[in-house]
Amino acid sequence: EAEEIIDNVRLHETIDGHQWIIYYGYNLDVIKHSDNEDCYSDNFGGDALASSLEQGGMDTLHCHIAFWAMYADVQDRIHDALDEYEEAHKQDEQ
Repeated sequence: EAEEIIDNVRLHETIDGHQWIIYYGYNLDVIKHSDNEDCYSDNFGGDALASSLEQGGMDTLHCHIAFWAMYADVQDRIHDALDEYEEAHKQDEQ
């Protein structure tokens, strides 16, 4: 339940307002260092890439790619941390 709440609202808002997303100068670094640099294209397809490019050029395209890459990276870390917590909690109960 916690994962769903985090994923649906908090994570999206947090990533959307992060300086690494809102300032275009950081976008390429986010993409370069992400484990999920293909998240945007994998989930939304080539039409979304083309639409982003058409909407605002390369800056907008990079911003969208960086947003979804960072979102997926943070989401992965949160899920890993919650899994570790659950595992530790199960061991405490035994």
